[in-house]
Amino acid sequence: MNNSKQISSFEHDKYAELCAVALTGELSSDEWQLLRNHIATCDGCRQQIQSYQAIVNTFMPAAAAAEGISADRVRTHFSWWSRRRAKRKLLQAAGVGVPRFAFGGLYRSWVGLGFVSAALVIVAAIFVTHSPNRFRRSSPSAREIGIQAPAPKAPAIQAEAVTQAPAPEMPEVQKLRERVDQQTKKIEELIVANRSLQAGLVAEKQDHESESAMLRQASATDRAELSNELADAKARLASSKTDLERAVNDNVALQAELRDAHLQVVSLTAKGETDNKTIVQQQDLLSSERDIRELVGARDLLIADVTDADGNNGKKQAFGRIFYTKGKSLVFYAFDLDQQRGGRKNASFQAWGIRGNGSGTPVNLGVLYQDNETKKRWVLKFDNSTELASLHGIYVTAEPQGGSHSPTGRQLLYASLLREPNHP
Repeated sequence: MNNSKQISSFEHDKYAELCAVALTGELSSDEWQLLRNHIATCDGCRQQIQSYQAIVNTFMPAAAAAEGISADRVRTHFSWWSRRRAKRKLLQAAGVGVPRFAFGGLYRSWVGLGFVSAALVIVAAIFVTHSPNRFRRSSPSAREIGIQAPAPKAPAIQAEAVTQAPAPEMPEVQKLRERVDQQTKKIEELIVANRSLQAGLVAEKQDHESESAMLRQASATDRAELSNELADAKARLASSKTDLERAVNDNVALQAELRDAHLQVVSLTAKGETDNKTIVQQQDLLSSERDIRELVGARDLLIADVTDADGNNGKKQAFGRIFYTKGKSLVFYAFDLDQQRGGRKNASFQAWGIRGNGSGTPVNLGVLYQDNETKKRWVLKFDNSTELASLHGIYVTAEPQGGSHSPTGRQLLYASLLREPNHP
């Protein structure tokens, strides 16, 4: 008789939790008796506990062997999951809101069992979570289900207590077993693939470690070579710095020698210029002495002072002297021309002749040159006898540097040539 419809959904979910706990043998005697009475009349719970027992007997040993862990550990985790699932249904049936991730410890607990065990339980759970209504046809009685429980807690439902012969499996159970076999085969293939993948990962890890070792060795070699090259470069740099310091010191010494040589050249040049001036002066003196001897020995020689009025009551002061050989030559000596009033800075002192025929155009006799800087003496020599014969007098003006074609400055000195010769 099936009375699954005669009890509430909440009560039915409570019996479903007892079915899950029955696999672990943790039910009390009263709970065992209550469960046995219920599954005697409820096809759904009887089929559910039968499915749980099939999972424990078939899948758990395979999962434990695949992961290398004990079957008790797998069974404990599965029972824990079943109980959590039943509690969730109880809360929902009682109208208590259950968050989506309530009892989330399931994932963390099953992680410890590994990929294969979790896959086995998930595959089995797919089939056992179907509504018990699917198994209401021709379900075996409670006596046909062997449920083993631990002796200290409650008496187990022994297979010997079953008096009837086991009924043939239902088509749904047969299909379940076939699908379980298929999933088991797929899981075994996944186990093989996983082991192959792990072997490949181990090989890749070994290759990586080998390459890393080679790279470390190469890096050490490169560092040693770079260190040697750096040491060589430092040695070359130190040698170059030494050579540079030596070159700098040599250059400093050479510069000092060049300065000394330059000073000697300057000194010798100055001495040479002084000697040249002395020679020129001596030559000028010799020439002057010769000219003077000629002048002194000449006939019709006029020696006269060159004067200038200083504006002080018409008093005249001598500033030069002329040696005039009538119709032959004229030698003009002048003193302190740069001190004359009306003079120009850096001026040239130029002599001009006054014609006796009344012509207003003066004769350019030339620029006086300074033959004695110490005595500030200037000299002019003029030997054009034709021009001299027509002159009645001479005067000096300050002109721009280099002289002029006609007088532009004030007359500084004047001398008359109309006097009679006074030597001899």
